Amino acid sequence: MVESGQRSSQRLDDRIKHTPQQFQQALSGREQLIATKGAYAPETIDVSTSFFPGSYYLTSVDENLCRTYSKTPY
Repeated sequence: MVESGQRSSQRLDDRIKHTPQQFQQALSGREQLIATKGAYAPETIDVSTSFFPGSYYLTSVDENLCRTYSKTPY
């Protein structure tokens, strides 16, 4: 249990910190996404630096709103 808590603490410390302006920009992008109807593919990002190893991330949404995900390597 203690080891799990230490890993959690380390993962929190490893997060990427963003400025309030970057956060606002991300929220604006999310608002545009919500307003979009139909197929969608998110911006291409560097998953090796943006997500923890083993994380799932959205790769596309089709015209039926079915989502497709990929997983980052460990």
